[in-house]
Amino acid sequence: QHMIADRVVAPPEYRAQFSERLMLLPYSYFCNDHRQQPAWADIPSAAVSRSMHSELPKEGILLACFNQLYKMDPPVFDVWMQVLKSNPNTYLWLLKFPPVAVENIKKEAQKAGVEEHRVVFGNTLPKKEYLERGALADLFLDTPLVNAHTSATDILWAGVPMVTTGRESMISRVASSLCLAAGRPEMVA
Repeated sequence: QHMIADRVVAPPEYRAQFSERLMLLPYSYFCNDHRQQPAWADIPSAAVSRSMHSELPKEGILLACFNQLYKMDPPVFDVWMQVLKSNPNTYLWLLKFPPVAVENIKKEAQKAGVEEHRVVFGNTLPKKEYLERGALADLFLDTPLVNAHTSATDILWAGVPMVTTGRESMISRVASSLCLAAGRPEMVA
């Protein structure tokens, strides 16, 4: 059996984790449909503003994570809450993905001493609208337990910087692979 990977998601020190024969691509193994790019050429757009999205604060620093909420673990959430508490004009923007988690996240934020309005949630949208809205973020925060995959490519397409870091598993190094392939090593901690 073979597996397509790259040197970031399958570095030499972790090759023993794979039973498959690795076929390493020179950049990132995570492929995207480049044919969609012309439809996104005008993103970010000056025609899209925070005022068009009622869930977003009108001012302040907007930290976004559009990963599915299961990828967020308690230690990362605690760090994010510390950032919000230390920076009163900063907001955390998550997707309602899944919606059932929203109330639990709001409760945990309040337990951490963060006002409920400082954690905002957006609905999923069609791709172009999602990218346009996503471009309003100031910084994308990745989740190290399970990195952003498609969300990372989307946010990079939208022109938003991200911060990511990896752990030992392949799924924890995908966004690092994408950032390095895009020539943005400063986004990898």
